[in-house]
Amino acid sequence: MFYNAPDIYVAAAVLKMHDFFNGRGDVSSILRLFRKSVTALPAPKEKLQLLQMGTFYGVKLYSDEFKDYPNRFPISRVKLFKLWLGLVRTKHRMTSGEFIEAFPEYAEKISIWD
Repeated sequence: MFYNAPDIYVAAAVLKMHDFFNGRGDVSSILRLFRKSVTALPAPKEKLQLLQMGTFYGVKLYSDEFKDYPNRFPISRVKLFKLWLGLVRTKHRMTSGEFIEAFPEYAEKISIWD
C-alpha cells in the first residue's frame, strides 16, 4: 500500500495505520520493493524522504518503542547504494539529481557512484 500511495500524505497514513516498524525489517522490505518492482512509482523522492523521517506533522510514523524517539531514521550506505543501483543505474526510474534531492547528505557519494 505504501508503494502505491499517490502522495506523501497517504503514504504517511499507511505507515501509521499499519504499525510499521523501523527495526523489524519493514523499511528494508519497502526498499527492496522499490528496487525490484517493474511498475512506475508515484512520488518516489518524497516517499524515500518520508522513510527517513521519525515524525510527520507531529505524528510518530513508526511503532518502535524508544526512550527518546528520534527525528530521523537514516538509511544505511549499503542499502542506499543498492537502492541507487536499482532505481537510477539499472531501471532508470529516477535521475541522479532526484536521488541527490532525496538524500542530500550523501550527494558526494552519489556523484562518485554515477
